[in-house]
Amino acid sequence: MKMNRVACAPAAACVMIVGVANAGWSFRSLQPAGFVASNGYGVSGLQQAGSARDAMGASRASVWSRTAATWTDLHPAGATVSFCFGIADGQQVGEVILDEGGMFHASLWSGTAASWIDLNPAGVSVSTALGVSGGRQVGDALVGTELHASLWGGTAESWVDLNPAGKIESIAMGVSGANQVGLVKVGGFQHASLWSGTAESWVDLNPAGAADSIANAISGGQIVGKAFENGFDRASIWTGTAASWVDLKPAGAGDSYAFGVFGGMQVGEAKVDDGSGVGITHASLWSGSGASWIDLHTFTPANYSRSSARGVWASGGTTFVVGFARNKTTGFEEAVLWVNTPACVGDLNGDAQVDDSDFVIFVAGYNILDCADDAMASGCPADLNADGFVDDVDFQVFVVGYSKLLCS
Repeated sequence: MKMNRVACAPAAACVMIVGVANAGWSFRSLQPAGFVASNGYGVSGLQQAGSARDAMGASRASVWSRTAATWTDLHPAGATVSFCFGIADGQQVGEVILDEGGMFHASLWSGTAASWIDLNPAGVSVSTALGVSGGRQVGDALVGTELHASLWGGTAESWVDLNPAGKIESIAMGVSGANQVGLVKVGGFQHASLWSGTAESWVDLNPAGAADSIANAISGGQIVGKAFENGFDRASIWTGTAASWVDLKPAGAGDSYAFGVFGGMQVGEAKVDDGSGVGITHASLWSGSGASWIDLHTFTPANYSRSSARGVWASGGTTFVVGFARNKTTGFEEAVLWVNTPACVGDLNGDAQVDDSDFVIFVAGYNILDCADDAMASGCPADLNADGFVDDVDFQVFVVGYSKLLCS
């Protein structure tokens, strides 16, 4: 069935609901008013993290709550440039340059510019934080002339050097529980890597036969990234060993990469043939195999030429995928959010019907209104249009499901 597509004005908050055949997916731009470009890199709970670039070309670390209008500037006072690359458990991580001509410092926030913490270790000139989870942050630090994978626990003083003995380059990109993932350069090639808190715990995840590989994220025991094999970069999953490698490359696609993972879902990008012989990058979603691939770009308005998915999170049957897409009109990338709502909208307790028990849950959310309120149920399940509020619009959606009762 043909999709309904809309073109979005450059500064407009674009929301698209696709046609009946893909009725669960919607799309919106997170581009803040007054900025020329933006990127989304992570999502957790109600929030998305990334950066926004102003007309002067300066990037500002940013956080959103599902809509462009909720944009919050994380740029510390006195900084010249800042980026945000990861988000989890109310914390955001990235990098900040404090002075003109200065060096990047790994950085930690908890939702506001004023909360900024400089994670740069003593004696280190340059550092970056790329991932966060459970109060731990990972990234890299330039030690002498070597880039070393790094782990922090919320302060510069907590820094742990994860670089394996004898290796000249490593980067940690993701963290979950006691584990960290990233890459280590082995014999001149990047190898996807796993640690459990120390340099000595390093595990080489590079698949047999792969020339190189990178691990970008970890969640729920799944590690995602890419491996280069048989002429292609291939979106990949591991579960702790090199032998556990699974190739996610979609049939017929070119290079592909996985950047985020949550709840058994993986997101990234795949190059899709556009008839030019070059291919166009499309935001992608998998659920554990190449055959499970969903092309998220098909749910993106026609005014966007290419896209990439960088983070995924889900609650109550609703899936949120954050990334960015290039606006054909402006020529710049915009932070975007794809949202997939349950097939049975209004079934808030997952019992396959929309009845009085769901209404009780809905009313509780309606009376609170703001999804950011601490009193709101986790994941804000009654926010049926994913705009950050439980209001009359959500009630209209709920009534449709309530009147049908059964989900089947």
